[in-house]
Amino acid sequence: MVFLNDKVKINSVDYEVNYNPVQKSAAVTPVIAAECYAATLLAGSLELDNHELLPSFKMLFKLGNNRLRLRSFIIMNPLLTAASSEDNANLYRVTFKIYMDARVILRNEQHLAIFQ
Repeated sequence: MVFLNDKVKINSVDYEVNYNPVQKSAAVTPVIAAECYAATLLAGSLELDNHELLPSFKMLFKLGNNRLRLRSFIIMNPLLTAASSEDNANLYRVTFKIYMDARVILRNEQHLAIFQ
């Protein structure tokens, strides 16, 4: 995906979504897959539709392949999408950023659908 520096290569940024119809909420967990050539500590943040949800958190990447499950966030009464729908009206925009020395070195923006 993106080669951040000589120490870390981010392979993917994915989101696990678990919708609970009883509580009418969706738990969303960011999952980062990366290859690291040296242990590295980086800072990150997460936005949903331009609203900062997880401000400034730290990620410790160890030597080798990494799969980091970050802290989940909850969307109450989410806009739902039918599985067969091609309507983009109910998509959320999730922006994941990684910082190094107070500058953004990775910005990953994805659309997220929560299925009924």
